[in-house]
Amino acid sequence: SKKRTLSEIVEKNRINCIVVSESHCKEFERPSLKGFSCFFRNREGSRLGGGVAILIKEELGLDVIKVNEGSLAEFIVG
Repeated sequence: SKKRTLSEIVEKNRINCIVVSESHCKEFERPSLKGFSCFFRNREGSRLGGGVAILIKEELGLDVIKVNEGSLAEFIVG
């Protein structure tokens, strides 16, 4: 599966941050990977596809500030 392949790449290369485009998650689904925190935005409405996610290794620790959210963009600073 794609998730297993990604897990193997992350483990082999000791990756700390993953950026996913075209995640194709449904409305309330989110990409997940053990040991990672996920920030995501799925496409809303009836259009299929789309969606983005950023996964950050949990051991790095996170302080998140939501800066702006609107119909065209959402900015999150960590």
